[in-house]
Amino acid sequence: MHLLVPVGIEIADGKFLPLFPKDATIPTSSSSIFGTAIDDQGFMDVHVLQGERPDAKDCATLGRYRLEDLPKGPKGHVQFQITFGISSTGLLNLQAMELITGYPIRITGPADRIVSIH
Repeated sequence: MHLLVPVGIEIADGKFLPLFPKDATIPTSSSSIFGTAIDDQGFMDVHVLQGERPDAKDCATLGRYRLEDLPKGPKGHVQFQITFGISSTGLLNLQAMELITGYPIRITGPADRIVSIH
């Protein structure tokens, strides 16, 4: 099975950042490292989309997720890795881990999002 269109996230400037290209073979996963944008940031929202347009507003939303209970610290000091996975049936899965401690980060959002596959 393969993805019909790229899957990625919305970044700060409203652009679409593909994490998986069109025709990527599934199952697959991709990990990215992120940092907090403000001091003592307690959460981070992740907007996952699929599409081929450069602007996130022109792509289809797969889900809006929230990483919760981030450790307190100065802007950019708290870093975490998010792993985006797509199963062989097209089910989207997110996992996150704080990099200094290795502790998992709680993620809330839809649990049953399916990406377009063929």
